[in-house]
Amino acid sequence: DIEFYTSVVDERCIHCGICLRECPQGAKKARSDVELARELLRSGEAVAASVAPSFAAVFPGDPFQMVGALRKLGFKVVQETALGAEMVAAEHRRLDSLGKGPFVGSSCPVVVSLVEKHYPGARKFLAPVVSPAIAHGRYLKKTHPGIRVIFVGPCVAKKDEIAQGEIADAVDMALTYRELQSLLDEEGVKVDTSPLNLYKFLS
Repeated sequence: DIEFYTSVVDERCIHCGICLRECPQGAKKARSDVELARELLRSGEAVAASVAPSFAAVFPGDPFQMVGALRKLGFKVVQETALGAEMVAAEHRRLDSLGKGPFVGSSCPVVVSLVEKHYPGARKFLAPVVSPAIAHGRYLKKTHPGIRVIFVGPCVAKKDEIAQGEIADAVDMALTYRELQSLLDEEGVKVDTSPLNLYKFLS
């Protein structure tokens, strides 16, 4: 008998996650970092959450409830990755004012991998700017010395991006929304019943 199976070819994979969705057998799974995140949050170290703005589509309701839930999990600092996006946009405007470009946006790690692995001749068109997640991670570590950073967002490609060479110091871990939901469920934290104590938060 001949057995047929598929495997991921690292040299061609761009970490887009489509195989996770399309595999009819559900054989492909993204690496789960839920347990590592739990250990970090229980370690006593200060941990910050950099949360992608799209969280509002996955966890609807009062945004402060998400902040409250993440604080209950043990995060000391909770901020939107949108702050990093503002920094990235400012750098793009600066490059444009200098007449640089045209550029292909480099905020999406899947696009960067696609260009680098399948269209290497176009690498020169990739904007020389880090992604919002990396920019925000560096900002958090600069403003909160010694803090660890966990990025939370919709994209499995972030797991690969944050481990790349010269930017590996910015974000310590990346969780998908599904992983965050698993962590919330396992810790018994409900987002819709976790209002933030604004007096305590702002004091």
